[in-house]
Amino acid sequence: MSFVQANPPGFQLAVGGLFPLFEAFEKLGPVHIEFYLSSVHRDQMEIGCILLTLSGEISRLSEEVRQAYTRELQRFMRFISDMAGVDACTGYALVSSMVGTVALARAVSEPKLGDDLLLAGKIQAKQIIEASIG
Repeated sequence: MSFVQANPPGFQLAVGGLFPLFEAFEKLGPVHIEFYLSSVHRDQMEIGCILLTLSGEISRLSEEVRQAYTRELQRFMRFISDMAGVDACTGYALVSSMVGTVALARAVSEPKLGDDLLLAGKIQAKQIIEASIG
C-alpha cells in the first residue's frame, strides 16, 4: 500500500505534495541514513521528510491526522530498523537521533554549526548501528 493510499484525506491535506518524496526516500535503501543526515536534506525543506517537517506542529492537528502521523512514524521506524538490521528499540533511537539532528541543523543560524551537527549525527548513527549488530 502506498503512502497516499494508507492515509486519510486530513493527513494528505496537512502534508500537501510531499507523499511521492517520502516514497522516493524509502527506495534509497542503505544510503537513506546518509541522505537524511545531509546538507541537501537540511537545506531543501521542500524535499524533506514529512515526519520531521510536521513534528513541531502535529500535536495541534486533529486526532485523525495525529493517528496518520503515528502510523507513518511507525512505518518509517520499521523501515530504518529493517534497513539497518537492528531491533525495534535501536531503530527508535536511530530515528529519534536522525530527526533531532536535522531539526537542530535547520534551526541554527551558523552554517558551520549545522554542518557539524549533521556530521555528528552521521557518526552517531553509524555507532548505533555498529554497536547493535556487533
